[in-house]
This record gives sequence, C-alpha cells and structure tokens, in this order.
Amino acid sequence: ANLTNLSFLHLRANLFTNFTLPTGLTGLSYLDVSDGPLRAINLPATLSHLSALRVAGNTNLTSLVLPSGMTNLTAAFLAGNRLTNVVLPPDLNRLETLDLGGNLLTSLTLPSGLIHLTGLFFVGNQLTSLTLPPDMTNLVTLGFLGNPFTTLVAPETLDTTNLGEPFGTLE
Repeated sequence: ANLTNLSFLHLRANLFTNFTLPTGLTGLSYLDVSDGPLRAINLPATLSHLSALRVAGNTNLTSLVLPSGMTNLTAAFLAGNRLTNVVLPPDLNRLETLDLGGNLLTSLTLPSGLIHLTGLFFVGNQLTSLTLPPDMTNLVTLGFLGNPFTTLVAPETLDTTNLGEPFGTLE
C-alpha cells in the first residue's frame, strides 16, 4: 500500500520492543511511539514533513539517534525513557520544544542551529555539566531541576533574567 500521504501515526501503548519506521511515509507530520517496552527505534532520513515526535515513557529505551532530514520538526518529546545517550542532528533549526526530562542522561551535547528553541527541559536526569550553544538565544523556558549540576553555561546573549532564580546561581 502507498502510505506517502499518511500524516498522523499514533502507536502509543503498544508492545513494540524494536520499531523501524518505513522510508515511504514522507508525508508524516506526527509520530507517537510512547508508553511501551521499546528497546530500539530507527527513523529514516525521509521525515522532512515531521513536525512533532513523541517517543516517551518507553521503559527499555536507553539510546536514541535522530536522523538528519527532520527539518520541519518543531517539538520533540523524549521524556520518561531510560535514555543514557541522545544524538541530535545539526539540521533541527525549526525545533521550538525539546523535552528530555526523566531520563538517565549524564551528558548531553546540543548541536548549534537550535535558533528557534524556546523550551528546553531536562528535569530529573544525572547531568553535572551542560553548555548551551552560543546561538541558542531564544529560550524562554528552561527546566533543569533535579540534576546534580556543578556547571551550566548559557550563551552570553541569552536573557537569563526570564529563566528563573536558580539559573543566576550557576555559571
């Protein structure tokens, strides 16, 4: 079957342990593969129309690599997994919200080019240090509580006064 026009794929609360999205779903704008025992997910580089991705609450998912080509992605909800490794491609320049809360991250590298990111959430991980890219200057909401931070570095041009009192106590 030709599913190139499929725009919404909601696969929440299934029993997938491994999931590979076919390459032919080029019209997909929303994908939800959440709340299951997922161990691995493979996404093709043909998801240029995808605007929202929800891969959350998967009790066995420890690593997630997002492919290049998701150039229209505006929201990525990746919370509540058991992620220790997340790789984000450098072409997520339309991303507005990134939620990585409730994982097991001890390190995180954010690519430059996240110029439209207004909400960044990594509450309840194991991060001790994080440097935000210099061009990440549009943040309005930054959720970072519940991490054992010793260093959190923001771009000099970011107005941290809107991000709350705890941010001012970090470097």
